[in-house]
Amino acid sequence: MPLAPFTLPDGRVVMLLDTVITRETATAHYIVAARGAWHECRSAVTYVEDWSARLRADTPGAK
Repeated sequence: MPLAPFTLPDGRVVMLLDTVITRETATAHYIVAARGAWHECRSAVTYVEDWSARLRADTPGAK
């Protein structure tokens, strides 16, 4: 959602607070969802790495 600044008669450039809050809320939700997805994916990768390392350690002659 683009912010739409406007100029007051005294020359100050402002934006409506509800527009800013809506945009910041959407951004925060996106960041939280992305972090959750990253942690979920990283957890699966770490599990496979650990599992593979245990297999190598338990296999005679494996490097």
